[in-house]
Amino acid sequence: MTPPDLPAERVAELRTAFDAMMKDPELLAEAAKLGLDIDPVGGVEIDALVQRIYATPPDVLELVRRINASR
Repeated sequence: MTPPDLPAERVAELRTAFDAMMKDPELLAEAAKLGLDIDPVGGVEIDALVQRIYATPPDVLELVRRINASR
């Protein structure tokens, strides 16, 4: 997560660094030792998901709120 006003070039640098980290042999070996699965989702995919969530129509959000409130 980054602030919305972060320059695009900085976002690209962070995404590249994250992708590289997720392929790091030491990280993967340590995760395997701990029994952790590493299955990262890239920044572009996460951004698309967040944009879809933010585009949820207000009436759908209200319905979800009512459903959650009734629990």
